[in-house]
Amino acid sequence: MRSKAPMGPSIKIILAKIMVTLVLLLVETKCCASTSSSRPAKTDLDDPPNHRPAQTDFYCRKDACPGGVANVGCHCSAGAYGTGCVGKAARRISLDQHLRDVILREHNVKRNLIACGSIEPFEPAARMAEVTWDAELEHLAWCNVRQCAYGHDHCRSTRAFHFAGQNIAQRTACVAVGAGAVPPAMKPDETIHKSIGSWFQEHGNATLGMIDRFPANVTSGPIGHFTVMVNEKVRRVGCALIAYKQQQQQHRQKDSQNHNRKICLVHYLVCNYSHTNFVRQKTYTKSPEPVQNCSLYSAEYSCLCSSHEPLLATGGGGGGDGTY
Repeated sequence: MRSKAPMGPSIKIILAKIMVTLVLLLVETKCCASTSSSRPAKTDLDDPPNHRPAQTDFYCRKDACPGGVANVGCHCSAGAYGTGCVGKAARRISLDQHLRDVILREHNVKRNLIACGSIEPFEPAARMAEVTWDAELEHLAWCNVRQCAYGHDHCRSTRAFHFAGQNIAQRTACVAVGAGAVPPAMKPDETIHKSIGSWFQEHGNATLGMIDRFPANVTSGPIGHFTVMVNEKVRRVGCALIAYKQQQQQHRQKDSQNHNRKICLVHYLVCNYSHTNFVRQKTYTKSPEPVQNCSLYSAEYSCLCSSHEPLLATGGGGGGDGTY
């Protein structure tokens, strides 16, 4: 049997170097693994500096609305219909640029009439501005109409507009229930025109004294839709429109067993404004001539300031009680 040759010194040196290298690699691997495992999980603090919480977080805050009432925007999804729309074939009518322009024109033409002093007994406005569209006010208007239930919400405040106002209108077209009964169609632009027109017609119930100091009680008829439309502190508006079907039942007086059932198509319009009416506050400042206190002028409406006219600080509600 042959005996193994003794290991030479050069081979021993090579093996020793290999062992040292393996030990160093093992130590480095353990070190890196330890460093990696001790790194904390990623949090929002690791996000870029421009990270901001979702706007819906604001709507659900207790201080989002005056008096701590619920904000209509809390838990409101842009694409979800409320439970009140179940079984009503609800359909949101998208307000494209044409319909937005119709809404803005309807408001600004009427604001201009008042600001010019063209409708008696109202005197010219010193500093009433042209209104422009606001996407967030539009979203909060959707949060109302998506319930398919006519009525003001309690609050639609935003970060920018803490005292946002609101006008609502409903238009219906009905047909007797029967085989193949289909309610008459209604055009969105006609609904917008008629609704805003009905709000403005409330000027017939208002007096100069009411414009100078919004009353706590009005016995002559409603004026709030009109006054928020022509309020000098309003600079932005955003609206939403929904269509849905519902049944109406009309009972006869003599025989409650006999009744006529109708199926109706409903158009429900909500417009939100950047400010609202406040009891004991003026709707606008009067002057001998329109635009007397404007620093910038509307290019389209002769008696209105530009939409870029600076808004004077008023200290919020100014101690008055807000109305819709």
